[in-house]
Amino acid sequence: MGRKGTQHLQPFPRKGSEPCDQLKVVWEIVERFGFTGGRVIEPTAGTGYFLGSMPTGIAQRSTVTAVELDTVSARILKALYGA
Repeated sequence: MGRKGTQHLQPFPRKGSEPCDQLKVVWEIVERFGFTGGRVIEPTAGTGYFLGSMPTGIAQRSTVTAVELDTVSARILKALYGA
């Protein structure tokens, strides 16, 4: 990237990291910003990796809306997390 102000857009390192590890880091950052629960929208939910990695405490205090346009992914999402 290299342009000033775009350092935060760098992709996660690939070597030795799993998607779930990366999502854990994202949720840790969300918690550091002070989010402890509330309304959560996942506009590109896929099969629910991001929502499934949500810390239990946040999940218990949140109302989640997940949107997925792909019908196969949406059916998997619904099977895993309900309607």
